[in-house]
Amino acid sequence: MMHIVINITEDLDSLDNNDKIIAIGSSKIIQYQYQSSAEMMGNYFKIIDESNSQILTLINKYTIQSSQYFPVFSFSNIYSGINNIEVLKERQRTKVQSAIDSITAPCKVKHNTISEIMADASVTESNKYNAILWSTYNGDLSLQEVEEFLRIFPNKSDTPYRRLLCAYDIKKYDI
Repeated sequence: MMHIVINITEDLDSLDNNDKIIAIGSSKIIQYQYQSSAEMMGNYFKIIDESNSQILTLINKYTIQSSQYFPVFSFSNIYSGINNIEVLKERQRTKVQSAIDSITAPCKVKHNTISEIMADASVTESNKYNAILWSTYNGDLSLQEVEEFLRIFPNKSDTPYRRLLCAYDIKKYDI
């Protein structure tokens, strides 16, 4: 015999994972979204473009490790309710600074555009992203160009994307 329980709630987070949900109402008001922190980074510009503060409430459910790249500066401008925001900002600054400190001399050549970096034969293929990171962090590249580059970045789960995104986030929103 099947047992049916009816829960009426405005707080979907209060329901157990095993609960099945039938939603009745307008599709404009009923929605439930979940994104992992990695998915949120991949959707960074969409979240910013839409000023989606609702999805940013998920940050408080994540465990963001000090070893993890995660951009919080722009997110904190959209959603002011992020827990431990100053700790998260300091972690982001520390992670980016650590990445900058590990960049080797061949990547530390002044370039004014990403295409200059890509065309520079003195920067090996494996160091192109580090050179872009260096030039971004040091203010040599336009943030608009860096944003365009990040928006079309092929694999948004790769560490080079995450590093560059966090550096961009600091440069644009750490005011």
